[in-house]
Amino acid sequence: MNISPTESKPANASGLTRLDVVTAMGSVALLLVCFLPWAGQTSTTSNSILCRSNMGRLSLACLVYAYDNELCLPWAPSDNMSGRNLATPQVFAPGGPGTNLVVGTEISDSNYATNADLYAIHSESGSIYWYATGNRKSYFPLWTGYKRSSTIYRCPDTGIKGEILRVNYSINRWTHPGFGKVGPLGAVLDVVPNPNEKVLLTQLAPWVMADAGFTPGEGAGTNTAFQLHDTGIPFAFMDGHVEGVSGAKAWRMTTNETDRYFHPARR
Repeated sequence: MNISPTESKPANASGLTRLDVVTAMGSVALLLVCFLPWAGQTSTTSNSILCRSNMGRLSLACLVYAYDNELCLPWAPSDNMSGRNLATPQVFAPGGPGTNLVVGTEISDSNYATNADLYAIHSESGSIYWYATGNRKSYFPLWTGYKRSSTIYRCPDTGIKGEILRVNYSINRWTHPGFGKVGPLGAVLDVVPNPNEKVLLTQLAPWVMADAGFTPGEGAGTNTAFQLHDTGIPFAFMDGHVEGVSGAKAWRMTTNETDRYFHPARR
């Protein structure tokens, strides 16, 4: 279903308001001002701060997109191929290595370099691209190796794999209606219980990213499935805030407490 970007929030919506989003954006900016004096202490600290900033901007772009689209959050493609349909209205970022990944085996950097165009995740064809960057979404074919992706989608700690993927963050795949967790329009913000606990984005290690979606349980029980920073594993939540969590908490979130942290319709 195509949803007009000019449609406004329903009058009876009781969830997050546009003011909440603007306030969250201001809070992120204030936090960055507070953290910047320490950003140069180590390259790892600097990178983790930048990574969390990028994730925060992307999560807020998702929320603003939702307010322009009947409060429906964007979703990840059901797999790395389905998102290559440019008519899909609510795609976060299509593409990725897909079935070329072998569970438990890391593909070499040289393999990524050889297959750079094939493995790229195309943020510029995603529905929030304009909201995140101010640049127009691309409607060109995805197999031609476009390189217009913004650094907002990148983490500086991910190396050549992250550079080639061009999108280093994964959206909670349970926002997609095809998983049966939500209605036909996907996750709707004003009916999400406890949005401060519901995961919107996380950061997997590049070598386990088949596309830009994360299904709870992927890589559970091993921190190497996530991109670990000195400030923890970054998670962005459906109220717009970002926090770093420990490997132990990430394991609980993605295994024993998936409904609490990932299911958009359950407490």
